[in-house]
This record gives sequence, structure tokens and C-alpha cells, in this order.
Amino acid sequence: MTRPSRVSELRQLQRNAENMARLSPFKADRERFGRIADEYREEADTLERESKNPAR
Repeated sequence: MTRPSRVSELRQLQRNAENMARLSPFKADRERFGRIADEYREEADTLERESKNPAR
């Protein structure tokens, strides 16, 4: 099954974006990376929910 590995990839991308947001000296970049991290988080959460409750 590919979903658990995809979820872990998304979580790693989320952490990377959060780190970039934390380390960036520029406010615009921090905000942009924060939004990117949020998008990865939402996608990973959706995949986790779908894998736990598959559509019938």
C-alpha cells in the first residue's frame, strides 16, 4: 500500500517547510513556507483519514 509512505513523505515535506519558515530571515518567506507546511499537513491528514475510513 502506498498511502502510508505518501503520508510519511508529506509529513517530512511539512517539517522541511516548517524549518524553512523558522530559519528564514524574511517575513514574506516565513509566511510562504508556513502556508506550504499547512498545505502538506492538510493533504497528509486527508490521506490518513481516507486510509482509516475507506469509501465503500
